[in-house]
Amino acid sequence: MTLRPALRHRLRPASPRLGGQGEQAQGIQERVKIIKNMIMAKRIELKIYGEVQGVFFRAQAKKIADELGLTGYVENKSDNTVKIIAEGGEKELKNLIERCYNFKSSESETKNCSRRDTIPSAVIEKINVEWKEARGEFEGFEIKYQN
Repeated sequence: MTLRPALRHRLRPASPRLGGQGEQAQGIQERVKIIKNMIMAKRIELKIYGEVQGVFFRAQAKKIADELGLTGYVENKSDNTVKIIAEGGEKELKNLIERCYNFKSSESETKNCSRRDTIPSAVIEKINVEWKEARGEFEGFEIKYQN
């Protein structure tokens, strides 16, 4: 991202002799960094088909999304699919997709479950992926539960 010459001087660290302007310049630099991340952010909408409900898929998807610093949500759908909407960097979103294809229930999700020995592994048949521009509407990543 190239900044116009008129804006460049505002982003240079101020001299310590100028009092609080150094902190102000640092604040501006942080805001520019956030804006750059927002500009580069993407959104994916995934619909995951297969045996993906009842296998801790949503919990694992949230764990992965949190690790990758993504925002959005995951939810079971009435047609036995799972829907994920996630926003973040393209690299992190591609990582999420790859990890969804290679999903395995982890020990930490199943250790307190009374059906632990009967929980099958997810079987991913296919994942529909739609790439869109990020909307910035999420603050974190959550599991949505149907009423």
